[in-house]
Amino acid sequence: MTAKVGDIVYYNGKAQRIMALSNRSNYVIFSDSGVVAFPDLSVLDAVNLEIAKSHQFEPGDTCIITPITEDEKQNYGMGWAKEMDKYVGQIVTVTTTRVSPVFGPIVHTDSGYEFQTYHLAPVYGYDMI
Repeated sequence: MTAKVGDIVYYNGKAQRIMALSNRSNYVIFSDSGVVAFPDLSVLDAVNLEIAKSHQFEPGDTCIITPITEDEKQNYGMGWAKEMDKYVGQIVTVTTTRVSPVFGPIVHTDSGYEFQTYHLAPVYGYDMI
């Protein structure tokens, strides 16, 4: 399976999350090591420890922003604003979606912020009878 944004791989002696991945320029941004260039990104497939669940979000869906590490915040795809911390653990509504060739699936939410989807959990509504 091909490594993707959100997956955890073993690199530089530790497990690290892939925060960004450029197949065109052959670089990866790891949660701890930052930007690393590789001659061939397929080497990541051999060290894949955990495959991130990939949820498909649509406008109107609700999700919970799950916590991420400080290292992940430091190397977050589009940047992590301190104000985004107040939405961790909160339910937000997806307003738009897009797929970045470098940062992977991204949702814009009613919080006003964009989030990478690897740390969002869908909230399924149901009616009580």
